[in-house]
Amino acid sequence: MKQILVMAALAAMVFLLPSGGGYALADGTWQDTVAAGSDNDSVYVYDREGTLLWSYDTGADVASVAVSSDGAYIAVGSEGNKLYLFDRDGTKRWDEPRLISYGGNWAGTESKSVAISAYGEYVVAGCTDKLYVYENDGTLHWSHDGAETSVAISPNGNYIASANKADGTVDFFSTASSTPDWSTADIDAFWVATSNPGYVAVGEWGDTVHLYDNAGAEIWNHSHSKWDVDYIRVDMPRDGLSVVAVNDDPGDSQGSVLAYFDHLEDGTPGWSAADATPDWAYVPDPDLAGNDYRTVAISANGQTTATGPSGGTVVLSRTGQLLQKFMTPDTQSIDLSAGGVYGVYGEANGNLSFFSKHSAAPLWTRTPGGRVHTVALAIPPSSPVGGIAQLPNASDSPGRNYIGLGALAAAALAALSAGGWYARRRWLR
Repeated sequence: MKQILVMAALAAMVFLLPSGGGYALADGTWQDTVAAGSDNDSVYVYDREGTLLWSYDTGADVASVAVSSDGAYIAVGSEGNKLYLFDRDGTKRWDEPRLISYGGNWAGTESKSVAISAYGEYVVAGCTDKLYVYENDGTLHWSHDGAETSVAISPNGNYIASANKADGTVDFFSTASSTPDWSTADIDAFWVATSNPGYVAVGEWGDTVHLYDNAGAEIWNHSHSKWDVDYIRVDMPRDGLSVVAVNDDPGDSQGSVLAYFDHLEDGTPGWSAADATPDWAYVPDPDLAGNDYRTVAISANGQTTATGPSGGTVVLSRTGQLLQKFMTPDTQSIDLSAGGVYGVYGEANGNLSFFSKHSAAPLWTRTPGGRVHTVALAIPPSSPVGGIAQLPNASDSPGRNYIGLGALAAAALAALSAGGWYARRRWLR
C-alpha cells in the first residue's frame, strides 16, 4: 500500500508540472535551448551539446532573441519588421508585422528589444512606434505608444519595463494594463532590467545607473569615475537584490568597468540609498582607455556574472572572484543559465561559444556566421533524484496553482520517509 501511495503521488507530481516543458522525467527530454541571432539575417537554435536543431532566415538582421526559462519558446525580433514566436522544435507559432527597434547603437551591437516571461505566457517587443505585449497564442494583449529601444519582463510575467532612448524616459507597467504604473522624466535611459519584486535597474546613455522600486521611487543612483558619455548596460537576478552594470565607452577615453551592487552593502537586508556604492568592481586586465564592455549578464539566482570583450570574456562569482577568462576577440552578447553554471556568448567574427564556469575552455564553438549580436539560453535542472526533475521556481509563475502539487509532494516524502527512503533536491545548474 505504501509503495502504491508513493508511486501515485510521484506520478501526479509529474502531470502537475508546467506544460511548457523544461521540467520532465529523467529520460533526456529536457528542453535545453541555446539561441543566437546574427546580422546574416538568421536565428539559430542549438541544444546543449552544440547540435544545430534548426535555423530560420528572417530576411533581415536579427535584432534580438529571447528564450523562455523552460526552453520551450524562442522569441525573435527582426529588422525585417517581424516579431516571431517559435517552439523549441522550430515550429513557427506566429509572426506579426512589427517595426522592431534595434537598441544596440554604434557602440556595441547587443540589443534587448524583445523579452519573454519564464514560461512564455507573454512576449514583449520594443518597436519604433509602440511597445507591444503578446500572449503565447499570438493574441495582442496590449500596446503602448512610444519608441521603446530596450525592454524587460519579470520572470513571473507580472511587470514590464521599457526604455525610450529617443526621449530618455522609462515606463513601468503591470502586465495587466497598457497604462504605465509610473514613468520617469528624461534621464537619458538606454538599458533596463527588472525582477520578480518589480525593482528596475536603468543604465543611462551617460554616466549613471539608477535603481527604482515598483512604485517608481528612486532608491539610489551611482556614477562611476570610468563612466562618462557611455552606453551603460545593466542586469539583475530574479529576486532583484543585486545589480550589475558595465559601460561601453565610444570615446575610448576612460576604459571600462563592471560594477556590482548588492542590497547588503549597508549591512541591512533590503535596498536603501546607502547601497549606492558598488560592493565590488572588476576592471579589464590590462586596464586600457580603449576597453569596452558591450554586454553583461547575471544568472537568475544571482550567483554568477559575465561580461566582455575587453581583456577577454570573463566569468565572475557573486563576490567578484574571477572564475574563467576566455580570450575572445570581440564578444557582442552574453547570457547565463539560471543557476549560473553555463553560459553562451556570440562574437563579431561569427562564432558562438557555449561554456561552463568550471571549464577553462568553451565546451563547444560553432560558427553561424555574420555578427552574432544577440544570444539567449535555457538550461534546465540537473539530473533529478528518484526520476523527477527539480520543481520550477514558483515565484516565476504566480498564476499557476502549486498547492495540490505541494500536498502531493508532502505525501510522497512522508511515504518515502516511512519506508526508509530519502529524497533530496538539487538546485538549477
